[in-house]
Amino acid sequence: MYKTLSKNGQAIGFTLGAVISVLYVLILSAGWNKFSALGESPDRYDTAIFNFGLYAAFALVIAGVLIVVAFGIGQMATDPKGALKGIIGVAVLVAIFLIAYSTASGEATGPIARAVENAGGISANGLKLISGGIVTAIALAVLASLGIVVSELLNFFK
Repeated sequence: MYKTLSKNGQAIGFTLGAVISVLYVLILSAGWNKFSALGESPDRYDTAIFNFGLYAAFALVIAGVLIVVAFGIGQMATDPKGALKGIIGVAVLVAIFLIAYSTASGEATGPIARAVENAGGISANGLKLISGGIVTAIALAVLASLGIVVSELLNFFK
C-alpha cells in the first residue's frame, strides 16, 4: 500500500479533491437562486446550501489525520530506533504546553475580560488552555527563528 500511495498518492488526493469540489459547486449552484432570494432575511442563516462543503471538508481533514496517524504508527513499528527523535520531539512539545498551561492564571483582565464577557464567558480552564496554546506557539516560533539563525550562521562559516 505504501508503494501505491507514494507513487499515486498525490494524483489520488488531487482527483478526490477535484471531484468533491465539482460536486460542491454543482450543489451550490442548484440552490443559489433560492439562497439569493432570501436577501438579508434571518432565514438566510438557516439554509443548508453550504452543508455538503462543510461536511466534505471535515471528512477530508479527519481522513487525513487518521491516515497520518496510521502511517506514523506503521513507521514507528517498522523502525522504532528512527522514531525515537519524533517521540522525543512530541514529548518536548507536550512538556512546553504543560509548563505554559500550569503557569497560566486562568483569569481574564483588561480588554480580554471584556471580550470574554461578549463571548458569553469562558471557564478558567478554557482560559488556561488558550493561554497555554498561545505561549506554546510563541515558544515554538522563537525556537524556530533561533534554529534558522543558528543554521544560517553555521552555513556561513563553513
